[in-house]
Amino acid sequence: MTVSDNGSPTGLPERLLDVLASGRAMTTSEIRECVQAPSSSTARPVVHEDVYSALIRMESRGLVQRARVAGRRKVYWRNTVS
Repeated sequence: MTVSDNGSPTGLPERLLDVLASGRAMTTSEIRECVQAPSSSTARPVVHEDVYSALIRMESRGLVQRARVAGRRKVYWRNTVS
């Protein structure tokens, strides 16, 4: 996995959209678990902060949105791209 200038894994937004393509609202932690690369001695793990900051940037571009789930306090995310 390569890393961008800001330190986050490149290709992460595309991977996040792939995960959210199911249409199910997911928490940041659930999304991170889905995009986590297989263990490798050279691969940098995807951390919660990488996923959250990518989701915030994607939200500002209209690619994802925060979703409310009844009875839950956590932040959920949903894909807005068909």
